Amino acid sequence: MTTHTLPKIRPLSDLRTSIGEITAFVDERQAPVVLTKHGRGRYVLLGVEEYDELITRQNLASDHSFPDNFPRFTSMEALKEKLEVGLQDIAKGRTIPLGEAMQGIRDKHGL
Repeated sequence: MTTHTLPKIRPLSDLRTSIGEITAFVDERQAPVVLTKHGRGRYVLLGVEEYDELITRQNLASDHSFPDNFPRFTSMEALKEKLEVGLQDIAKGRTIPLGEAMQGIRDKHGL
């Protein structure tokens, strides 16, 4: 799970002299570094895992292929919680045939 730490702010020129320190901060804290140019935020350096999580959240939140009344997950944590409930149901034998499940979804969401 990613911890949310405030980003560190560094001038872009620090990449030339302090790349190791900057990347160590990103790796150890799992937090982004905002790189500034002329005193304004210009770039963000972040780890691949954090980037993947960000893109996944964006895709989940903005997927327009489902009807408006279809449930959406605004965070990976919310999605993980729902998946965990589903896995617990499977382990306890609380399942129904796929055809019934699909029909229930169609009925519930007007598909």
